[in-house]
Parts: sequence; C-alpha cells; structure tokens
Amino acid sequence: MARDRFNKYLWILSQIYESERITFEEINRRWLISPLNDSGRDLSKRTFINHRKEIESIFDITISCDSRDGHKYYIEDRDTLDKDHLKSWMLSTFSLSSILLDAKSLNNRIISERIPKGNNFLILIIEAMKENKCLMMEYKSFYKEASNKVAIEPYFIKSYKQRWYLVAKFMDDEAKPLRIYAFDRIIALEKLNDVFEMDTKITAKEYFKDSFGIEVNEDDYGVDDIKIKVYNNHYKSDYFRTLPLHHTQRETKKCKEYSIFEYHLQPSIDFMQEIFSHGAEVEILSPDYLRKYAKEELSKTLERYKKDKSNDIG
Repeated sequence: MARDRFNKYLWILSQIYESERITFEEINRRWLISPLNDSGRDLSKRTFINHRKEIESIFDITISCDSRDGHKYYIEDRDTLDKDHLKSWMLSTFSLSSILLDAKSLNNRIISERIPKGNNFLILIIEAMKENKCLMMEYKSFYKEASNKVAIEPYFIKSYKQRWYLVAKFMDDEAKPLRIYAFDRIIALEKLNDVFEMDTKITAKEYFKDSFGIEVNEDDYGVDDIKIKVYNNHYKSDYFRTLPLHHTQRETKKCKEYSIFEYHLQPSIDFMQEIFSHGAEVEILSPDYLRKYAKEELSKTLERYKKDKSNDIG
C-alpha cells in the first residue's frame, strides 16, 4: 500500500513538473487513462488536495494554484527541485516509466538496462530513515557462504551503476563504523520499533566526497591528486566534459589531440575499473604508484591474450 501511494504521489508530481502549469481537470483526464489507475475511477478533488499536501511535505516544495491563469497548478520553487539530483532523478525515472507503460506497442523498439533485484526494499528503507527507525536485515554477502541477520541503523542510500546501496551502522554500537550493503544482497528486511539518534555531523555528501563509486576506505585508498590524459581519437574528451567522473574534475589542458583532467579523490578499485573501461583512450599520468599499478594490471591482461585459447574452447 505504501508503495502504491508513493507511486501515485510521484505520478501527480511528474504531471505538474512536466507540464509546468496544468489544471486539475487535465490531471484527472490523464489519470483516467494511466496504468496506475486500476479502478478506472476519477481522481477526486479531495484526494488530490490530500496528495498535494503529502507531496509538498515529502519533496519539500510548494505547489500553488494560479486562479488568474485558469486555476492551473505549478511548482513555485522549480529551480530548487531541478538542482536536487536525487529528486530530479526520481521524477525523470518515474516519468519515463509512465511513458513506457502508456506505449506498450513500442515494447519491441525500446531497450533498457536490466535492473538487479532489491529495489523493492527502497521504500521501506526510506520510511525507516525518515522515522529514524532501526531495521532487522538478513544479508548474504558475496564473500560468505551463509547469510546473517543484523539490526542496523539506516543512515544513507546511494545508487551506483544500476544498483542501490545502503549505508548503515550496527544498532546500539557507536564504536562500529558505517558499513555499505548492496540492496540485491538483502534477503529480508523488517522495520523495528527501536528508534535511533543519527549523528548529524555525518552527511551523505561528506561521507562520499572523496570516494569514487561506492567504495569508502581511507585506510586502503588515501585521498590523492590524480592526473589523466584523455586522447581525442573518438571525441573522448567531450565525453568527460559532459559527464564528469567526479565533482573535483578539472580540465587543466586542452588541445586538438588530447586533454588533461585532474582529480582529488581516493583511487579505489571502482575508480581504476572506470579508467580501464576506456581502454587506450585514457592514460594515467600521476601519481607514479597508480601509473605503475595500471601498467601491471594491463600487462596481466596482455599475457592472458598471448596464451593459446584452444585449451579453454574445447
């Protein structure tokens, strides 16, 4: 029920957001043909007003009605919503999902990436975070043969490469550090009545500010200044400009053949895998230990390709 209600909130907000200004009558007309409307009934004005209040509370926005412009609804602080990456992502994702549901005839013409299991826990975790409630979680790590149950305090959630991750502490154990759990490794989740007091000195932005991807471990990866060279064989520099790898990215040199980009972050495995994914078009210039590591890893790859493949093909 909570998930259905939240989806309805997102649907109403997306109609107002995408239209910029829209009447209640137009919202209701769209609701009558929406795949979310299982009953096929009208959206009552009272229900709409109640949902509007909940939407304003959840998303921290103001939805106003302009009586001088045909009683059209609009978002007052639209710029604030646009600057919030999470809220914008939720809206754009939901809007796309609604469009795809409405265009079932195009199923054979649109391909999307596979989303791993675990997203069904998202709303429950958000509710627990909002109420500062603890969770009882059964979790099966890739590195252990058996699952285990643990009571946790949910702090943050983050998406990375089509996966959701939960950052949490063990319940009633302040000495324990924050840990990161992948949604798709969660077997079962239950919200407890126990309430925890979150350390307000820690924010998600601060926690991940020096990391790339989902890894956060300063003991293994100290924060360092990293310089890479991006060759323009296939306009690769434009790719980096339009989709920066990290918020610290700076382009310090630009010419026709290549560009130099610099970063200040933890050079984790996630970061190195991203660099390697661009093949020969990206070269690590410094620090020296990272350049040496890249050479060693690429040499291992090259050695494997030198081997006779006949033994593995059969």
